[in-house]
Amino acid sequence: MTLPQDSPASDALATLETNLAAQIPGLRLLDRQLEMESKRGAAGRVDFAGTDGEGRLVLIALVEDQSDAASLAALDLAVLARRHGALIARHLGLDAAAAAEPRLILVSEKYDELLLARLSAFGELFELFAIETLRSDRGAQTYLVPPMAGGRPQSGSGPILTRETFLGGLEERHRVPAELLLARLQRMDSEIAIQFTEAGVRWTFHGHDFLGAAVDGERLGGFVLPEGQSVVLDSVDAVEGLVERAFGAYVRLLGMFDDSDLGAGSSSDPGEPLLSQEEIAAFQAQ
Repeated sequence: MTLPQDSPASDALATLETNLAAQIPGLRLLDRQLEMESKRGAAGRVDFAGTDGEGRLVLIALVEDQSDAASLAALDLAVLARRHGALIARHLGLDAAAAAEPRLILVSEKYDELLLARLSAFGELFELFAIETLRSDRGAQTYLVPPMAGGRPQSGSGPILTRETFLGGLEERHRVPAELLLARLQRMDSEIAIQFTEAGVRWTFHGHDFLGAAVDGERLGGFVLPEGQSVVLDSVDAVEGLVERAFGAYVRLLGMFDDSDLGAGSSSDPGEPLLSQEEIAAFQAQ
């Protein structure tokens, strides 16, 4: 279900989806607010469901920051994935193989030590993301970051590279369309930031990723975020088509900021959470 545009939580949820796509390469969000109802009772709730760039089922739950409630929500998500993962995959129009090793992702405003200790007992079962706010002269922006889990941070997307190092690591057939894509995006807006890693390249506007590209096997793929549907970049037309879609995503991001956000600062409270508990409850009640 898509929230109405006039909903007070709509912009926050759009930001959350964009940040999720930034952390999960190739993320495609296919449905929201899934809840299993059966004679055996509900077995958990999924706030966002989709697939990652490898075609694996991704189940995402927004959890409260209280240890007991979050722990129970995590267990419910694990039970739902184990008992009904194949059914969810079928509901999403996916092959049952997509649910063989689903990715279970928890998003919370914060994780206390007790909650982290409880979740660490499950090893690598859950991926955790915390919502953080960064304030600068350009305003307050929210991001998803991996918290310290089990005494160590979750693995990232690899070390930061230079443009030259990134391009130099590509095969010639991939380097040509990559250079064309870089050239097209460079002319779009000076405010667009770009980051190169071993996992690929991401374009960001005011802290929000809206376009990515990465080598997947034998092909170079580009994907507009947050939907993350990959396009094979094997021709000039393919690159130009992706640029058109990227421009549309960029325009949508422009609509998320008013003049004060794009100016010298923002009046928003840097400590204000991305989603309040009331907004999460309202979203889940739809």
